[in-house]
Amino acid sequence: MMTRKTEKLYYDVGCHIREGQARFDFNMERKFSPEDVQSIEEVCNKLIDENNEILLYGSEVHPDARFWGCKGEVIPCGGTHLSHTGSVGCMQVKRKGLGKARERIICMLNNAVYATNHYKKED
Repeated sequence: MMTRKTEKLYYDVGCHIREGQARFDFNMERKFSPEDVQSIEEVCNKLIDENNEILLYGSEVHPDARFWGCKGEVIPCGGTHLSHTGSVGCMQVKRKGLGKARERIICMLNNAVYATNHYKKED
């Protein structure tokens, strides 16, 4: 996302994902600029528009852990369990300063489509 080949600009220190919104907190050497925020939003929306397949993987080592894969990237699952990137809908991105060397990126997902039927208990 915000990396350069010769320089790492951030260290992810936390996140929270919920229906309609996600936030990501970073330790930063500098603040996200308006151009950074716009670039993040553009890259995310491009990936969403591509409607790429998202695969969910289990872990043999940690039975409760899940991972998802998309376009060759595999990361820990945040609990969203989407099948395609297009399900997210158009994303709006905002920045919030949390104090010295701490930044937050907030992603609003106003048009996300969630399939929750696979969470229902069977009788």
